[in-house]
Amino acid sequence: MYKRQALESAAWLLEREFEAAVSVVHADAVDESVLKNAEPGRPAIEIED
Repeated sequence: MYKRQALESAAWLLEREFEAAVSVVHADAVDESVLKNAEPGRPAIEIED
């Protein structure tokens, strides 16, 4: 299973646990400010209020 697919499959769990909306977005669709937090093999996670 691809990492993105795994995150998409687990989004409901994160939404329920943290009572927050979760979006899994491809790197091509985010700001450079989010990408700078990613590392090879590790996704960037952005938390908004």
